[in-house]
Formats: sequence, C-alpha cells, structure tokens
Amino acid sequence: MIRIGTPDDVKRSRDFDEPSFKAHVDYIIDSQASDNPGPQAFVVNQAPDTLIPVHFHREEQFQVTIGGGGKLGRHALDGLCVHYASREAGYGPLVAGDQGLKYLTLRCMTNFFIGYLPEARPEMTPGLSKRQSTVGPVQTLNEQVSSLAAAQVATVLVPDDAGLAGWLISLPPGMTGVAPDASPGAGRFHVVVSGTAECQEQTLAQTSCVFTSHDEPPIPFTGGKEGGEVLVLQFPQSALRSETLLTAPVS
Repeated sequence: MIRIGTPDDVKRSRDFDEPSFKAHVDYIIDSQASDNPGPQAFVVNQAPDTLIPVHFHREEQFQVTIGGGGKLGRHALDGLCVHYASREAGYGPLVAGDQGLKYLTLRCMTNFFIGYLPEARPEMTPGLSKRQSTVGPVQTLNEQVSSLAAAQVATVLVPDDAGLAGWLISLPPGMTGVAPDASPGAGRFHVVVSGTAECQEQTLAQTSCVFTSHDEPPIPFTGGKEGGEVLVLQFPQSALRSETLLTAPVS
C-alpha cells in the first residue's frame, strides 16, 4: 500500500473549540478505523497560548512540528522536532506559544480514542509496555541542499530491534535517494520538510506525506527543481497489532 497526501488536497477539515483542545485540523490522509493498516495524517494548527493536557491514544503515532513553537512536557518545540509515542503512552502537556503551534500527526492505524490523564487511567491496559521519545530540532539544509554533489541520508532515530527508526534524506535537484531497509517495521511515513521532492510521478511540496505499508520496499525520492528534504519515520512492529499484546508477566 502506498498513500499520498498533500496540503493542497485536504480530505476533510475540522475546528475544535474545547477546553482541552483548541485547533484547526486538516486531514490529508484519512482512513476508517477498521482498515489494517489504516494510515492517517493530519495537520494541527493549535491556537496560540493554549494547552492540551497529558493524554494517551490507543494507537502509536509520530508528531512532527512544522511551525510556531511551544513545549511538549519539558521539551522545547522549536524548528523541526519529532515525537514518538507508543500505544497508551501518556504524553504532554502540549503547549502552544504566542505564535501557535503547527504539527503533523502520523499514524499507521487509525483510532479516534483519546484519554486524558489522570481521569482516564482506569481505561489503560494493565501491564502494557509503553515508551516515547522526542528528538530535535532536526537540522535541515534548506536552500543549501542544492549545493550537494549527491543525496545524503542522516539518521534521526537510530533503528532498534522493535523496528522504530527515522532518517532525513537530503536531495539535490534531480538526485535520487532512499532510506535504508531497517526491518522489522510496521510501515513508514515520508514527510517533505523543505523544498520539493518527486515520488510516484508526483512533485510534492512541503508538508506532503507518503505512507508505505510494511510490505512495501523502501521507496525512492528525487529532488525537485531546487532540491528538497524528506523526513522518513518508521513505526515499530507493535503499531500494527490490533490487540494490546505487549504485556508484562503476571507475578
């Protein structure tokens, strides 16, 4: 499966004006919760000076900051930052600064549940292994990418035994690059984070996303007219599990 979403082809939009979430959301890849995998990518424009409390979801996700600024827990969000949260890992608060906070949320399995903590703690799965990680700001070359002699691949998240991984591909004009094959994994999102890149006979601008399922080989990208950079984020195998199987031994 290969799915492509662009900011010029929004599938649906929604405005949230709730005490816990004030934002405009554009869905650029959308799926039914029953699809397996059912990728989902949406752009969140969180309102300035607002806070989303500590919470968790029932699916694993990446979030990529692409504008504004703020904080996630103790981590400052400035520039290109990546946050990964496993299933039911509580994270936050997510605080937007005075310019607001713009970020992509990326999931290979769609699920619409959200649980705010501590109130929703009884709804969490007992013994479920959880983890999260925040990296960044990730340094991009931006306009300087056009001066490269060949495509470059830098590691953003060191691949681990579970399949979690991430890379930044820098693509000079007309040059092709591909992220490494780091099996096992549960699918990848590819996000154009600067310039333009060509993939599947399409020219993709900034914030465009390409999802490839776990049974697809690594997919190549080619730098556009001025070159471009692509952030590649791979989910661990656990992201495809329909049931919460990662449980601790019962003592």
